[in-house]
Amino acid sequence: MKPNKFINFFFGDKEKMDSERYFIMITCLTATLFLIILSIVHLINGFRIQPFIMSSSSSVIMMALYFILRYTSYLFWPKLILTTIGIAFLDITWYVKYLSNGPVLFFVFAFGALVLWVWHGRALVVLLSIYFLNIVFLFFIDYTAASSLFDYPSPDKRMWDIYLSFFLYSALLIFLLYIIKRDFIAQKEKAIRSDQLKTAFLSNMSHEIRTPMNAIVGFSSLIEDEKDQNTRAQYVDIIQNSSDNLLKLINDIIELSKIETADFQLNYEAFTIDQLYIALKPIILNEQKKHKRSNIELIFNDSTTNKTIISDPRRIQQLLINLIVNALKFTEKGSVIIDAKLNNNLLQFTVTDTGIGIKPEDLPKIFDRFVKFDHHGSNKEGSGIGLTLVQHIVEVLKGEITVESKENSGSTFIVSFPVSNDSH
Repeated sequence: MKPNKFINFFFGDKEKMDSERYFIMITCLTATLFLIILSIVHLINGFRIQPFIMSSSSSVIMMALYFILRYTSYLFWPKLILTTIGIAFLDITWYVKYLSNGPVLFFVFAFGALVLWVWHGRALVVLLSIYFLNIVFLFFIDYTAASSLFDYPSPDKRMWDIYLSFFLYSALLIFLLYIIKRDFIAQKEKAIRSDQLKTAFLSNMSHEIRTPMNAIVGFSSLIEDEKDQNTRAQYVDIIQNSSDNLLKLINDIIELSKIETADFQLNYEAFTIDQLYIALKPIILNEQKKHKRSNIELIFNDSTTNKTIISDPRRIQQLLINLIVNALKFTEKGSVIIDAKLNNNLLQFTVTDTGIGIKPEDLPKIFDRFVKFDHHGSNKEGSGIGLTLVQHIVEVLKGEITVESKENSGSTFIVSFPVSNDSH
């Protein structure tokens, strides 16, 4: 298994997950592994049974928190349990494991960094206050404790315990700091990339908006003095097409901004694929005419046996329009085929064209926003956000999208997402 697949298997896709959840999940799983090692060492070396019980039970709690974070939407309660149970268990372990003569103060120190990382605002102030009061509390216990509580079975066992714990503590801290550093660099690069994309977006949008606006303004002024009815009809057609292009561009920008601000709502209702196609076809035929692709055969296939589906038909229609229009723009002759399949509760759409295809080096960037490709000099009109919008809609629908393409041989976009069946 490749490293990225291995990480995604245990922690999920970081791009689709809150960074705080991701970090706490990593902390819980790695801490579980280290606690298991400590439990085994305590057992082998014959230390007091209490530290073994504490470290082994802590590993169970950490593993439970990992599963809660990994497979549920809860975040606050796992954080609270990790903080409160964590500091309590550390205190008890510190008390039964030779107080300051043992290694647990190392972990108390590390725990302060964890509190700083996972809490914010007033909660952070309160918990840090509790954390430092706890250190004072430990000092008074240590100061007044009986000397018997400090005694190791032997100096050799103390050395093993101190250095092994210190080694594991260092490894854990270095690993977590590496994760933080890696995420910081990734976020920095993402911010730089985002800034570059915004610059490209503004440059691109100025052209994309100005072009239809110039056409609307220019031909609106010309139509007033034009007497020939055929010419006037041509001007009206140009104005209408330019208005449609401008409206679509504005709508795409608004939809993308809604997704970015988490203001993208799904409205679930019952429908069939046949009903979806009936609503979709006039829009696609109009786009086909607008892009002068009347020679392209549009084929709508439906193997769902007209089953009633519960999802958001408007969003599904939106992503299909973007995929089909994209296929039409890059297909000079042949066909665009739309297939719909329903396997249990997984709905899959496939849009296949016989167009110019996508270069292999461009495939990884196909869903990047504001990016347009110049295939064989065919730098088609568009904002470069249509496929980005499709990908975001698919993500909101909790689905997947893949693309298969061979240069000069067409492309196939496969979209699948879960739906409910009205019979259930």
